Amino acid sequence: MTSERIRHLLGLALYAGNYLNGGTVRGQADGFSLEALTLLRTVKTSNNSQADPNAEFSQYRADSLVAYIEMQMDRKYPEELDFVLSREGE
Repeated sequence: MTSERIRHLLGLALYAGNYLNGGTVRGQADGFSLEALTLLRTVKTSNNSQADPNAEFSQYRADSLVAYIEMQMDRKYPEELDFVLSREGE
């Protein structure tokens, strides 16, 4: 894979999955199948509450794992996700 932006996005997805699976044999994965990406949208927060990992990003509502990964991508790598999802993107 040559895209640094895609690598960042997939790395955040892997990190989130490892965190959620912590304490199990699946919690220290080195990777995941592409089919697992389709399951990200099915993982929801338990109480549908406002996620606030950083006060300046409190306008984001992370009610699913996809929304949380999007929020983290925007926080750690500003504008990369916009580029990946644009017509000119990777």
